[in-house]
Amino acid sequence: MICYPWTVRWEDQQQDIEEFPYFKRWFEEVGARPAVQRGMDVSSGEAIDYANLSDEERERLKKLLYNQRARPAPEGGLL
Repeated sequence: MICYPWTVRWEDQQQDIEEFPYFKRWFEEVGARPAVQRGMDVSSGEAIDYANLSDEERERLKKLLYNQRARPAPEGGLL
C-alpha cells in the first residue's frame, strides 16, 4: 500500500506497465479500492511552491516530513 503513490506516475518514469503483468494487475486492483482513491484525493490539491514559503514555514514542513523519533545507536554498537 505504501508503494502505491510512488507508482502512480509510472509513465513519467518512462516505464511500460505492459512489461510487468503482475505489477499491472496489482496496480489496477489497488487503485480501484475506494479507500486508496480517497487517500489519493487528499494529495491531489495544488502543489506547494517552496520558493515562496517563509523560513519558518519551510522548517515546519521539514519537521513534519522528517519527524524522526528513532533513538541513536549506542556508541559501542549493539551487544
